[in-house]
Amino acid sequence: MKRIAENKEKRIYEKELEYILGTICDGIKQEVSYRQSKMLQLPKQSRKYLCLSEERERGLCFVMAFYLRTTGCYLVQMENWFCDEDKEMENKIPDLVIWLPKIKNYFFLEVKQIWPGIKQREAIVKVGYDFKKLSKAKNEQNQYCGVLTFGLATDIEERNKLRSLYKHIECRNFKSIKMRTVIFNKMDGSKINSAVLGLWFRTS
Repeated sequence: MKRIAENKEKRIYEKELEYILGTICDGIKQEVSYRQSKMLQLPKQSRKYLCLSEERERGLCFVMAFYLRTTGCYLVQMENWFCDEDKEMENKIPDLVIWLPKIKNYFFLEVKQIWPGIKQREAIVKVGYDFKKLSKAKNEQNQYCGVLTFGLATDIEERNKLRSLYKHIECRNFKSIKMRTVIFNKMDGSKINSAVLGLWFRTS
């Protein structure tokens, strides 16, 4: 990552990523409020399908992209990575591709759902798969990348389990940004009342 050589530039890079994570957290809270407002328009037996716990990674990516765009972030849907040097990235579609205006580069973000009941080793392996894939990128543009973990919880105990899991997730050439917790009201048909998010980005 030749262009991010100075400490000042690294701090600007990290600040942009902190903004993205904060925006996603705000968006999750707004999305829950929006879905709650629509609950009464649906038959009771169908309301559970509005809950975030029913979403999978692709649905969560759609929600995140929507709120990032509403704050002025520029996102693109790429069919694959820049593949001139990274043939193994060919035919692998990034979850989110976000333009970083101050760094003047796209940021490739992979999203992973983490559940409180998951074993620590399983969580590390699940996220580690993306760390390994992203670490192999040789094209400089592909090296601006990271992994975002998204976990839903029903109470303080589950939130603490998620935080503990995140603390054990690490990779030599990735750095974590301070994890965020989003608290919201429970939706009909769901006990979920919070989300814990973490973000790791490649440093070399």
